Amino acid sequence: MSEQLDDERYAWAALTYLAEPGDPWLAALVRQCGPAGALAAIRAGRFPAGRRGDAAERAMARWRLRLAGVPEPDEVAEQFARGIRLVTASDQEWPDGLAELGDNQPYAIWLQGAATDLGAVCRRSVGIVGSRAATAYGSYVAAELAASIAGRGWTVVSGGAYGIDGCAHRGALAARGPTVAVMAGGVDRPYPAGHKELLAGVAEAGAVISEWPPGQGVASSRRSPGAAW
Repeated sequence: MSEQLDDERYAWAALTYLAEPGDPWLAALVRQCGPAGALAAIRAGRFPAGRRGDAAERAMARWRLRLAGVPEPDEVAEQFARGIRLVTASDQEWPDGLAELGDNQPYAIWLQGAATDLGAVCRRSVGIVGSRAATAYGSYVAAELAASIAGRGWTVVSGGAYGIDGCAHRGALAARGPTVAVMAGGVDRPYPAGHKELLAGVAEAGAVISEWPPGQGVASSRRSPGAAW
């Protein structure tokens, strides 16, 4: 059954197309007037009373430059119909640990996969990330460690990349345990392309998630996503 789309959930989805993940200015705006109010303020190009200053105006200018790329509600509904979900800070399944980041926490996470409660999946989890140019020994240890962790019912979280990340996911899958891949682009854009089948397996066993919206490609300047989880 696909996720339902109402005005608030559409606003959350739209905001992921407008601001960088963890944007503290957007977090403050959402806290002040809610997701729908924040989207309306950006469309109007005006902060609510009390939000002024050069930094705030620069943030507003950045968001408004991206308005043309925001999908219409029917396009977001189509993404939901394809099995992509949106988890927000107002949802019960929001991972508890993210609140420790304050205004730097993601305000929404896109998800594709079997996981029905992201918070529960992440509650007992271990991150395993490392070099893309991994040695044979490093690859072996990563896979064995991941298999041991997953075999005990813990979720293995990594970034889906070549090298250590891929070995961690494979180890968890070999143990038939849960695993989550944190993507640096949209969940519908498998990256790297050579891991398309691996990421499909990760989705079946847990989830492929991203702070970036569907359709978003990967920029080389972004931080390694798996390390942040």
